[in-house]
Amino acid sequence: MDSKLTYLDKAHRKYKRKYTPTMEDYIEIIYELIENKGYVRPIEISKLLHVKSATVTSMLKKLHDNKLVIYEKYRGAILSKDGKELAELIVTKHKILVEFLELVTTNKLEAHTNAEKIEHYLEYSTVNKISLITKLIKEDKDIYKKFQKIIGR
Repeated sequence: MDSKLTYLDKAHRKYKRKYTPTMEDYIEIIYELIENKGYVRPIEISKLLHVKSATVTSMLKKLHDNKLVIYEKYRGAILSKDGKELAELIVTKHKILVEFLELVTTNKLEAHTNAEKIEHYLEYSTVNKISLITKLIKEDKDIYKKFQKIIGR
């Protein structure tokens, strides 16, 4: 098999994820709500993720079963130690991706939307390298000017 096909084959193999992108979205939202308001209610999660309250309740139970949140019906949820660690990784990944994507677009919403789409699928090692590239571009004025010229700004 030619090397490109070998890579395609390996890239398309299903791999087991510990948490689904949806679970990660909930963890991220819970983290941000706690950081901004000090607490989280299911109705707030429902509004921010544009899902029904019953869907939120179901996911909170699933997150509780996975030991990512401590959830009590009618009382809300807080992140467990593991949930907080996961949330911090997700938030960091999102921040790095937004910072990079803001270099290539002038639209903050587009940067956040695209970061949200890809943050669950990139390996942390890749995101760390994106962070280094972003830092290099931003800190070196000559590279920044060349980069701006390349992307048509």
